[in-house]
Amino acid sequence: VALNAIEATGTDPEFGSRALVIESISVLDTANAINGVAGFLVSLTAPAGISLAAAIASAAHEALVKLFPAQKSTLDAQLTASLAGEPPGAATDAAVAYGKSVADAVLAIRANDGSGNKNVFDDGSTAVGQWQPTAPAFTPGLDPQFATVTPFAMTSPGQLLPAGPPALDSAAYAASLAQVARRRRQHHPHRRRNPGSAVLERPDRQLHPAGHLEPDRRRGARRRRQEPG
Repeated sequence: VALNAIEATGTDPEFGSRALVIESISVLDTANAINGVAGFLVSLTAPAGISLAAAIASAAHEALVKLFPAQKSTLDAQLTASLAGEPPGAATDAAVAYGKSVADAVLAIRANDGSGNKNVFDDGSTAVGQWQPTAPAFTPGLDPQFATVTPFAMTSPGQLLPAGPPALDSAAYAASLAQVARRRRQHHPHRRRNPGSAVLERPDRQLHPAGHLEPDRRRGARRRRQEPG
């Protein structure tokens, strides 16, 4: 459901990944509370005797509706289908309300995580060793604010940063460059010799973010589901 919403809205990889984590935590913390386990991000007391299935369906629905409001009618229909097997009454209503409250709490915690900061720009640089916009569009860096977004699990955005590449004039850099060139010749002997993006070298193949399956992979997955097993 979440992947369909990401694809339908053309959401980019950073925001798509963020949405998937928020939905997952909403479902997880709903299930944790009902099962008497401490939440990952939110710990709200669950009403006794509520349906786990109804509560987690409601949590997922609420998170996705808030993140993808244009998909509300589709998501509403999917929630209705998910609740079709639940007995009508106060217990189901309580489960739906509880799942919604957990998702709202998760969304509130992540509301100011820095992902919406539109005042961060990365136009690249022409300096040696620095990132440069690439052909054909030469667009600025995508969502550079995500470099400092509050992590979901790490203690800080820079907690696991590597030391960085060796100096461009060092022997270590020269050796690494030679290794890449050697492996390139071994594994892709028919590619053009000048480095370029995968999109330029293979114009028939495009990069697809989370939730955006390549058309041939999507068709293959659909065929496998339809084959008798």
